[in-house]
Amino acid sequence: MERIGLTLMRLEERMAELREHFGLGAEDLDIDLGPLGPLLTTE
Repeated sequence: MERIGLTLMRLEERMAELREHFGLGAEDLDIDLGPLGPLLTTE
């Protein structure tokens, strides 16, 4: 469980680096999943 948590934290950090590098915001990567709602939460 700890390894999964650390991996997800590293993924989030890397995604932030990539967004910054390409000049994107989180909203640029959000997609609508229909009845499930947006991929990224705004909460």
